[in-house]
Amino acid sequence: MVTIRRFNMSDARAVAYLFVACFAEAPWFERFDVSEMEAEFVEMARGHNSVIMVADADGQVVGCSAGFPMVEKADVMELIEGGAAQAFYLAELFVNSQYRRQGIARKLVNARGERAVELGYTEAVVRTSEDQTIIRKLYAGLGFQIVATQDVESLKFIDGIEVMVPDRRVILKGSL
Repeated sequence: MVTIRRFNMSDARAVAYLFVACFAEAPWFERFDVSEMEAEFVEMARGHNSVIMVADADGQVVGCSAGFPMVEKADVMELIEGGAAQAFYLAELFVNSQYRRQGIARKLVNARGERAVELGYTEAVVRTSEDQTIIRKLYAGLGFQIVATQDVESLKFIDGIEVMVPDRRVILKGSL
């Protein structure tokens, strides 16, 4: 049985390993250092008004969602016409491939959103790749709409070779 609960510091290593594994998959093909990601999640957890939720399957972390105040993500905030300084930034969402298509991502999104509302937030912003149709549909189903785009290049590890790949990001905004 999978339960959604708040992150605690003892989850940091498992969350980091899961993050690294998920983002090594298609279509991301990204490489991250587990120790660096562990430190990043610990730092995020210590942040003011940050929210990290985990999906727990019998003591194993199988998913995670994380977010923090939009003011901590200035590069995205500046792309939104009229700003979004009072919004909550939906930073991360990932689920172990063996647990996908079971509604876990939606539960993680809902739990993170409920916690953000408890902290006083009424709006949220998420940035994802234009190619991430599953994520875009998930947030569109929750009423989020595209408010900006961003053209970037991402370092990918494809067929054993690191390459820079163009990517269009979409920024969606919605109510919590």
